[in-house]
Amino acid sequence: MQNLLEELKEADAECNEPADERKILLDNKTLEEAGFLKIPEVWLSILRVANGIWFNGGEIYGVQPENPSFRDIIAENQDIVWEKTDGVLLLGENDDELLACDEDGWFYVLDKNDETLWNKTKDAKAAVRYILKL
Repeated sequence: MQNLLEELKEADAECNEPADERKILLDNKTLEEAGFLKIPEVWLSILRVANGIWFNGGEIYGVQPENPSFRDIIAENQDIVWEKTDGVLLLGENDDELLACDEDGWFYVLDKNDETLWNKTKDAKAAVRYILKL
């Protein structure tokens, strides 16, 4: 994850402070109680470096971010209406696409308008790079 953080800093991405462990636990509990997937451990390693990232029209959501410039994973998942993609957790977006994951460790890039699958990977860093257009 250190390489990713350095790459983001070099690109002048806006990175929030690292996620607080207490907030991570509370958000995962809230997600689970609401019937959503918990945030995968590999994704938490990203949030522990930057609890929300903005770059090039893309955003990675955080867990209860104190900075109002960054959106919260729980709020974004509660607000979206899934049509064809039940069983995934929304993690971020850019102007045209959504980034989501499933319980099997896959990260999906979906068209914002019709949820068409554009890309899928098990590499969390690649998913971040793709959605932020790094």
